[in-house]
Amino acid sequence: MKAPSSSTALPSRGKFLLFTLGRHSLGIPFLQMAEVCTLDPVTPVFQPPHYDSGFLMLHGQAVPLLDLRASFGLPAPFDRHTRVIVVCHPRRLRPDELVGLVVDRVDDVLDTNPDLIRPVPGFAAVPRAHALLGTLRRGRRIHLLLDVARLFESDPVVV
Repeated sequence: MKAPSSSTALPSRGKFLLFTLGRHSLGIPFLQMAEVCTLDPVTPVFQPPHYDSGFLMLHGQAVPLLDLRASFGLPAPFDRHTRVIVVCHPRRLRPDELVGLVVDRVDDVLDTNPDLIRPVPGFAAVPRAHALLGTLRRGRRIHLLLDVARLFESDPVVV
């Protein structure tokens, strides 16, 4: 898997929804987020890829789910019932399209400026490295910033 190119534009000033996967801190641009909801009830799909958690019905729409732990190669959580879904708009040009990211916990919404966002180091071996926008340091934690649309570039089955 190739690392993101240095020509990839870093996000500009804006808000980020910060969340946790195990010991890892991540974030997505707040404008890509539609809402946060609980994990139940989820409808499974037949023979899905290991990172596909099925779908949920939300406001009359079937929303496919991507388990970010499995997608990034992390072990399954100890308590699956404490996880939440961040419902997102993966493509700005199609606001009616929704996907759900299964995460461990939503932590915060952070308003930041571009001076605090750094390029992604060479993560060539990290699954889905192409989806990383940059890093953001807040206190002692470093958050990896994701572009939701890029998460699905190599998985047309999910979206």
